Amino acid sequence: MTHMKFGWILLREGLIQRKQMGNILDLQKKHQDLLFGELASHYFSVPEEEIEAAFANHVLIPFVKNWFLEELRKKLKLEGMHAEEFVCGVEVNLTGFTRKIIRSSCYENAGDRYRLGSGSVELHIAGVTRFIVHTSGRESLLFDDVSFDLNMTRLEMQLTNPHLLTEAKLRLLQVFKKQNGGPG
Repeated sequence: MTHMKFGWILLREGLIQRKQMGNILDLQKKHQDLLFGELASHYFSVPEEEIEAAFANHVLIPFVKNWFLEELRKKLKLEGMHAEEFVCGVEVNLTGFTRKIIRSSCYENAGDRYRLGSGSVELHIAGVTRFIVHTSGRESLLFDDVSFDLNMTRLEMQLTNPHLLTEAKLRLLQVFKKQNGGPG
């Protein structure tokens, strides 16, 4: 998956101008515990709803889709089946998400004085989505109300129901056998 900096996404969406992007990047050096979108909203009055929509459409949904597809293909080690060919694609319909920002602070030594400085920031996302898995046999499998937790800083994702991937594997195996004349 190609990674694009969030500032470029906001610029491409017309939510900020190039000069504003440079200013936000300068601000980020001073405020490492703030996210790019937070700075854009606070300093340049970019509506948070538009930042959230850009994040969901250009970062969150593509990441969740690619993650699920990769995990599904890893699970599908079926005899006589090439998972890359059988599973043609995955649609992701995000039904909602919440974000949790974890900030840390640090103390900086300025001569004989200590002052509180910016630390780091981690972004955690909890969401609910629907997956539609498309097969080469033009069948689609629906997995509704799938909850997930995602640590965007580490790019680690977990399904709240980890058995969903096993269920998906079994359902795909049934479809594969049915399409290839085996017992379903």
